[in-house]
Amino acid sequence: MGNIVYDCGNPAVEGKHLYCHSRKDGEPGYVYLVVNNSLTEETVIELPKEAEVYALAGRDGLRSSVMTLNGCDLIAGENGELPELKGVVTNGQVVVAPGSCTFIVV
Repeated sequence: MGNIVYDCGNPAVEGKHLYCHSRKDGEPGYVYLVVNNSLTEETVIELPKEAEVYALAGRDGLRSSVMTLNGCDLIAGENGELPELKGVVTNGQVVVAPGSCTFIVV
């Protein structure tokens, strides 16, 4: 997420934590962060166009020692390097699982 913060009020996600920033890479567009604090209910986001999605969650729930990115374990390499952080391109809906957060790059 970049340094510029935008107003992202949206009645479709009222009651959820939604943040909107510029893109860190300087490209035109926005990055949304959706935090789903509910431990029981999904949050569904309707996308106006194709977007790249980075969904973060604990593999075994909130207290998991392993985080996942789009369902794949995020485990540091032998020298502490991070694995490649790849988004998933999607169009239509993004489902944010309970107790997780998702970055959406539009």
